[in-house]
Amino acid sequence: MWDALGLEGPQPVRDLWLRRDLGEHTDAFRAHVPRHGAVFVRIGGGSGKLHA
Repeated sequence: MWDALGLEGPQPVRDLWLRRDLGEHTDAFRAHVPRHGAVFVRIGGGSGKLHA
């Protein structure tokens, strides 16, 4: 459902807390989130480094 985000085609997904690439995903990304849990991901190429 990338279109809801204004994206199209395969997109890289990165887990920002684990600092780990989760690979390219076509059209959508799904994650199991435990009760009282959270997932923090970046979808898309993004340019430059993240700053706190």
